[in-house]
Amino acid sequence: MKKLFCLCYLTLVLGGVLPWVTSCSGDDVEDTVSVQEVPSDISLFVSGRFSGAMIERISRVSEGDAGYHVVLSNNVEVNFTKDGVWTKVSFPDAGMQIFARKFLGEMYDFMEAKFGEISVSAVYAVKEGVSAELSDGRRMVFQHEGNRCLGYEYSVETGEEYLPEKVKDCIQQAFPDGTVTRIILGSEVLDASMLAYRVWVDDTYLFLFNKEGEWTSVSGEFERVAAGRGDEMLFPALPQTVFSLLPQRVMEEVGKYEPGARITSVVRDKKDYYTLQVQPDKALCTYEGKKTFVIKIDKVQDFLENYFTEVHQLTISWNHDYNHPLVSVTLPNGFSFLFNGNYKWLRINGGGQIWPDSMFPLLPSGIISYWKNTAADVGITDVDRKDGSYHVLLIDGTRWLFNAHGGFMKYETVK
Repeated sequence: MKKLFCLCYLTLVLGGVLPWVTSCSGDDVEDTVSVQEVPSDISLFVSGRFSGAMIERISRVSEGDAGYHVVLSNNVEVNFTKDGVWTKVSFPDAGMQIFARKFLGEMYDFMEAKFGEISVSAVYAVKEGVSAELSDGRRMVFQHEGNRCLGYEYSVETGEEYLPEKVKDCIQQAFPDGTVTRIILGSEVLDASMLAYRVWVDDTYLFLFNKEGEWTSVSGEFERVAAGRGDEMLFPALPQTVFSLLPQRVMEEVGKYEPGARITSVVRDKKDYYTLQVQPDKALCTYEGKKTFVIKIDKVQDFLENYFTEVHQLTISWNHDYNHPLVSVTLPNGFSFLFNGNYKWLRINGGGQIWPDSMFPLLPSGIISYWKNTAADVGITDVDRKDGSYHVLLIDGTRWLFNAHGGFMKYETVK
């Protein structure tokens, strides 16, 4: 019996059946490395997102985009690029949902509220934010900031079956030589205001369509590329074929106001209003090319950089009033701003988040004093300057009204 046991054990080892032998083998793994040999961002990610978990093993991945595969003590597995940026988090056991819930937070709660009991098998880092893969194969995409759901992500082959011919024709016209690389389909069941179709072309340009199949935006403003003198990092310019979607008079206005335009995005509103990013610091807003308003983005960025570190990926719109223009700006973190035509702020809304302390100097000292003496433990989330007064909203729903000098007038609770 003893000899038989030894022979069986030897066969298992030589055959590579033991788990600690097979787990480190494979064509895509070079070797096991130590924590000291990889970017420090890997350890920071693990400690920040999986508190208490230890790094059990780090393997260097050689196939595809080189990087690292990390196994944690809680059995969660994470893939990183060679620079230490996470690309995928795997939860191989259905019993690990406690870690998936903690990692996704509000996004997990959203899916659970919509679908009931769920099981997340993996989370991928995507341009918009994250894509959560459920055990039944569905993949949900969420915006990086604000955790807003954008819809279901499908394989290109499957997703194209759901695209209306009108959408396909538009993509073909704008990108005749392009390749559709990702498709995200919105659903009114998930959110009534959700865009119906998000289509990525060449993994660079994002095309947005409403449920009627009308295009609303086309943009390359997600990742900068080397362009211009000195390899300046800029967003990729849109191909000339995209501009065939625009009325000729719109492009004539662009040539008039910005002859050397390098257009990186076009937003179409109400079918006839167009906003074009023509330079990193300038956008043109035009109504069918008949009237044009210039948005000086650098003015907006100069203001925002006093309070936020990353203010380059902005969503800019305006009120379509050439006589009294108002510029609206939304940051990826959910903060929104309203400026008048002279770029003086009129409203700052945290979108449910609290104003940072650095923004308090924007308010009269009387408002800050009243807040500190009355409700310093309740953050300010929204301030609206109108009719010569300050309307201040606290995070608990309390609204205060102050005069132009910061004198308290009254307060009421928003119902």
